[in-house]
Amino acid sequence: MPSFGPYELLERLGVGGMGEIFLARLTRQASFEKLLVIKRILPQFSSDVSFRELFCREARLAALLSHQNIVQIFDFGEVEEQSFIAMEFVEGVDVGRLLAERHRLELSLVLTVLEGAARGLDYAHRKRGPDGAELGLVHRDIAPKNLLVSCEGEVKWIDFGLAHLLDGAAKLQGVAGTIAYMSPEQASGRPPDVRSDIFSFGVTAYEMLTGELPFGRSGEADLLEHVEAVRGQEYALPSELVPGLPAELDALLARALEPEPENRYQSIREMSSALELLARQTPPAGHQALGEWVRALLPRDRVCKGVSPTIVSAEPLAGPVLLDVGEESVGSVTTDLVEVSPATDTNAPLAQDNAPEALEPGELPRRSWLWAMGVLLVVALGAAMWARPWWQEERRSSPQETESAGPAEVQLALASTPPGAAVSLDGSYVGETPLELLVPLGEGALELRKLGYEPYVHQLTAQERERGRFEGNIALVAEATTLTFDVAPETASVFVDGALQRSRKVAIEAGSKQIRVSLEGYLEHEEQLTVAAGEQRTLTVALRPLPAVLRVEATPSQVEVVVRAAGQVVQTCTSPCVLSGLVPGPYVVEGTAAHFVKASVDVALRPGEEALANLECKPIVEPEREKRVLVTAQGGKLTSRDDGERRTYMVEHSSGTLKVTVEGHSPDWKVTAASSPYSRLKLDNKTYEQIVYVPLTPGRHILRPMAGEMGTVVFKLQLP
Repeated sequence: MPSFGPYELLERLGVGGMGEIFLARLTRQASFEKLLVIKRILPQFSSDVSFRELFCREARLAALLSHQNIVQIFDFGEVEEQSFIAMEFVEGVDVGRLLAERHRLELSLVLTVLEGAARGLDYAHRKRGPDGAELGLVHRDIAPKNLLVSCEGEVKWIDFGLAHLLDGAAKLQGVAGTIAYMSPEQASGRPPDVRSDIFSFGVTAYEMLTGELPFGRSGEADLLEHVEAVRGQEYALPSELVPGLPAELDALLARALEPEPENRYQSIREMSSALELLARQTPPAGHQALGEWVRALLPRDRVCKGVSPTIVSAEPLAGPVLLDVGEESVGSVTTDLVEVSPATDTNAPLAQDNAPEALEPGELPRRSWLWAMGVLLVVALGAAMWARPWWQEERRSSPQETESAGPAEVQLALASTPPGAAVSLDGSYVGETPLELLVPLGEGALELRKLGYEPYVHQLTAQERERGRFEGNIALVAEATTLTFDVAPETASVFVDGALQRSRKVAIEAGSKQIRVSLEGYLEHEEQLTVAAGEQRTLTVALRPLPAVLRVEATPSQVEVVVRAAGQVVQTCTSPCVLSGLVPGPYVVEGTAAHFVKASVDVALRPGEEALANLECKPIVEPEREKRVLVTAQGGKLTSRDDGERRTYMVEHSSGTLKVTVEGHSPDWKVTAASSPYSRLKLDNKTYEQIVYVPLTPGRHILRPMAGEMGTVVFKLQLP
């Protein structure tokens, strides 16, 4: 088998306009083997230096993503001057294929898919690089074809951030993506952001629920027509197309599909919160049920088979079938030609031009187990869906089989309790109960599956095969329903319909349950929970502590109070005061008042309790003012009187008196002075008709009357 660097190429599964795709195996010491998918860019593009640099930059960013809902990129680089990506191999099918075969999906299944898809998008949108800076990743091509569902019910995005590089028509139209799912700003050529992905996510959800596209199948029209359709907002509400869908779902999708980005959800996390509220009314099916549904729907010889890759058929490829993806894909702007196995519908149109080089007969062996991988990986390059359902394909039988098998068809007349079970014959889905139809007969392995019920399996007997008819009303057996509680604090008590649960994992009957979680000192949690038959549900509850009350008293009675927690101001008040609704924990209470020293006290608040914080603010003790204010007088007798904040000085002269009043404290001093009989006054070389509350700065000041014999009086003042 050919090698490509450290990888062993097992099979080329497809080739497109810009690259080819392989199933590969990485082998290390100690018998370590890992199956991978290799996307190798064609030489004519790898030789373009600017393309190579952009490809490596985008691949480097995408490789930083490691999340269960995103296909992991393990390696990228160049081998012999050909750029490549090594990525995770997923066994399953894309949502576009599911829609092609089922038209639309049940609400519980859609909610399960959207839940996983939203987690992957939210992770990528918020991802930060090693330097802590946001990467600003946007998928750019959110569509069902890029969303995989594995056989185990896992939901994974592919080509995150790389779709625009792998799209061969991106340069032709100036934009990249699938037109029918594009936001109007992306279709107009403006740089997309996370809100553009949200719009495309809304279109994808709408199609999964209704089987229709909200703005029509405009993918084959020009971009302007699509933008006008979106801005016109003339689309049917999901509940109008599918009676029974909740009105809350209409509102959720209407916001996601707003033409203006600022009117949409501003993040996937915000949209996920709305989905969670919806899920409380209609519980999702769960990933286990989703995987069972996929396995029941798809033919066993093509996906979910799990055959070892060492088993190889010697039959060579009969030659490639070329499908023009641009003709077949709804809304795709790609014009790649994709090469697939001849098992694809031979009625698909053959491409005439730009066909890739055909394989020589026997160049690569065909492996029956690779059919599923081929479907998966061709989808990763944007391959078209099968032109007709797989159950309508011809069944090839040998002459010996025809002679001994009895009737080639069987009439099924089936009902089930409850109805709505998926019916498969020989691994091929044929419909849901109740049904009556004529189907091709193979080995006669009949199977019924329904979410929450054990599978019913029946092998048609020789008599039933000979008669060519099988009928019956199958009573399905409900699977065990379990509920697991993840509560914090762990010591909380859990009640189901009033009964205390001794275990954190309990088996219960399906239906509506009243759940109560309680613990002393915490707010009680109650909710009504509906669990389906066979559902494995985990309920996560984090109790919130009861709020605490803080009473603040202070000396003096009225002080300004500031309450802090972890250094941040929580509340303010004027004492005495009572603060309620505080989260239990440590606090610092501070109090301030004029002419008093600031006081603080630490308080620990307990759930549901009231605590007292008593602040004692002590007065500021100042030195005696006589020791700070110095006064002398010449030409008269000096007397003084101290009234606390006011000091009065009298200078008596034989011809009159000078009265001086000093108020305030350093550095804000004020002086008032008057002479009897009246005289103008000179203060520090400035003459005043009267001196009333004249501000003075600390230091030495001289005051004297200007008239008559009083002019001999000199008043000297030293202020601190």
